Amino acid sequence: MKQQELFPIKNKRRSVTTKEKQIIYSLGAKLMQTYSHNPKVQTGAIIVNKKTIIGKGSNTTAGERIRDHEDYQLLSLDNSDNNYRLNMLEHSERNSIFDAVRKGNWKKLPGSTMYVAYLPCVPCANAIIGAGIKQVVDSGTRDMRPDSKWYADWIFVKDILFPKAKIELIKIEIPQNIEEKFIIDMEYREYIWKVINNQRKIKSL
Repeated sequence: MKQQELFPIKNKRRSVTTKEKQIIYSLGAKLMQTYSHNPKVQTGAIIVNKKTIIGKGSNTTAGERIRDHEDYQLLSLDNSDNNYRLNMLEHSERNSIFDAVRKGNWKKLPGSTMYVAYLPCVPCANAIIGAGIKQVVDSGTRDMRPDSKWYADWIFVKDILFPKAKIELIKIEIPQNIEEKFIIDMEYREYIWKVINNQRKIKSL
């Protein structure tokens, strides 16, 4: 009898790579975008400590509060003055930090990783630094042309704030086929939702 028959090798499931984790968590940040009520810009962010999502958020308008963590429905206290609401919006990065604190996960913020749909603005970058987050993964496709009104802020965050605070900024691209699946496949979006709610483990792409 052959040795391979005496000692059969079981087919082991391939472990999930770091790149795959980054893609799935980045899709989680994009999914959080869909919960924004802001009519101009929708952004999302999640915070991961080891393999646990400790906070998540989308950008909100003035007066909005999280009503139910499970379905992440947002209520507005005042719909009468749209301009006021927009001027008082809160960004997804800070909302995800608030969410982590609200859940009692503030001790897990130092050393964690934040996944964002777009490169953070200066106030959000300062909040990230203050929270002790040490890695930011950006999967956004926001226009970084020099004539953009946000260009100076982005350069300041990318080249000065984060390097000085020793925060690693990782830029990734989500493969087109995965992006398309995320857009059209509701079951896949449900899987991503369960991942960012710590209800499912990440599986290989």
